[in-house]
Amino acid sequence: MNCAFREDADGERRKSGDLKKAALITIAYFAVEIITGYLTHSLAMIGDSIHMFADGIILLLTFGTYKLRGLSPRNSIVGYLSFGFRRLELLIIILNTTLVGAAIFWIVRESYSRLRFGHVEVVAWPVFFVGALGFVVNLTIFRTLNVHSHEEEGIKSAIACALTDALSPIAVIIGSVAILIDQRLFWFDTLAALTIAGMLIWSFRKTPRAIFNIIMEAAPVNIDFEKVIASIKRVYGVADVLDLHINKIGSGLVVMTSRVSIKSHTLHDLIPGLIEAQLQEEFPELKNVHLTVETKCQTGPQ
Repeated sequence: MNCAFREDADGERRKSGDLKKAALITIAYFAVEIITGYLTHSLAMIGDSIHMFADGIILLLTFGTYKLRGLSPRNSIVGYLSFGFRRLELLIIILNTTLVGAAIFWIVRESYSRLRFGHVEVVAWPVFFVGALGFVVNLTIFRTLNVHSHEEEGIKSAIACALTDALSPIAVIIGSVAILIDQRLFWFDTLAALTIAGMLIWSFRKTPRAIFNIIMEAAPVNIDFEKVIASIKRVYGVADVLDLHINKIGSGLVVMTSRVSIKSHTLHDLIPGLIEAQLQEEFPELKNVHLTVETKCQTGPQ
């Protein structure tokens, strides 16, 4: 038993260490790109740096989630944090989305200005080499995280970000090669920037819905509420579902409370365990759900 716990602890340390490594590499490369983009006047490289910044925040958020979720509930200046710091990720997501939205607006506006008002000289050689480096960096991040691809959703999301990021440097490289061939093709850099802006929009297309889902404490979008009710009703001894709430508190934390009518008071202690086993079997999303069940007998004492 001790060996199993040690393996789990070692696995968590490796996972946390790989996330930290990937986040630091991403942020470091963001710094290289933003400086290179500014010095070379490459709008595409600046746009890709924003993409890397956004995904660096996602990696840091995922890393922070693994660290913070181990902290116990505690008092704070805003009151008692019954779920610890798990909701902090929502504030970070909102801030990140706002910054990326502003960056997309700036890229589109700057692209329009360059296309309308004339030539901007882009120093293409540094852009080409840094873009090629970016492709290698993203493949390195993907290989670092891919060993955990069978694990939690946060890791899978980070891997998907690394794959998406690998496409942005390709756009930067194509734009820089075109300019190296002929400086009059400077608009290739602008086109690459607009392509990256489109990738950012595509990457963040579901984020507003996810934010609203958590704020409204709605059921996770991948859980069919009616099917959950039907599943509970099929549990032995359950007569009806009187009340049900499913709330996503944060990544990896779903809280479910239910009040059910049971057919006999002798089943009072048995029903909650049966409901939990049934839901975990039918709904993988509820594998780690925090479940509270209140029972009410149809006749007789509870």
